[in-house]
Amino acid sequence: MPATGESTEFVTNILESLRAKEGTYQGGAHVYDSLGATSLTIIAGPTGAGKSTTSDEVIRISHEEDLDISLVHSTITRPRREDDPTGFRTANEGVTYAELNDAVINENLVNYNVIGDNIYATYRSGFPGRYNIGPILTKSVHQLLNAGFRNTNVAYMVTDGDTYEQRMRQERLHFPDITPRIIEGYESLDFAEMNIKADWLYMVESLPVPDGLTKAARKVISIARHQTGEIMTTDRGLQYIDEMRQALKRVAADVH
Repeated sequence: MPATGESTEFVTNILESLRAKEGTYQGGAHVYDSLGATSLTIIAGPTGAGKSTTSDEVIRISHEEDLDISLVHSTITRPRREDDPTGFRTANEGVTYAELNDAVINENLVNYNVIGDNIYATYRSGFPGRYNIGPILTKSVHQLLNAGFRNTNVAYMVTDGDTYEQRMRQERLHFPDITPRIIEGYESLDFAEMNIKADWLYMVESLPVPDGLTKAARKVISIARHQTGEIMTTDRGLQYIDEMRQALKRVAADVH
């Protein structure tokens, strides 16, 4: 039974319907027209890459230094997890499949995706500031690039293979949805490789070094405020992608 209390048959029908629509979904004109004064920096990467942790650090720095950066507030049908950023709405806060299905039908969402048996979505109210940042699934990038924001960039989180494998084994293997997360991880890395030379995609290192988290957050802040500074070379980015892909394969081999 889904965490929302809705019947399995009801949820299955909604998931099938929304999977068929997600590739062509676009918010209505009332949503598109309202986003023109705002910018979005998508913090992307495969599961375990450091998206949520980096987002939280960006917001901490933003509050301390009075920067006009806000966290994207996502809406998700699954139960809340400990690493969910503040502002996420989940099944614990009353999110249902019926709610998000109606929002898609009425074109009230900026974007949505179906991952496994859950729906991940964002309303217009989920982008509250002039500069918005947040952990967002890679599958949503093309929806968001065409959503009407003044500027849209992607900060793609990467790390070395050993670090990534350790994070996955320590922090992700116990998740009940680990299999669809691994599949999404492969798709995310393929996406990064395919778009590595795009002018809207920036690689950001998330490394276990002194001040590594703060350095990653500072890079995201510079991207969000259009002061990108040093840009990672294509060869270096591809090396990270390959190492993370190999690490994901090793972890996937242990998932039963």
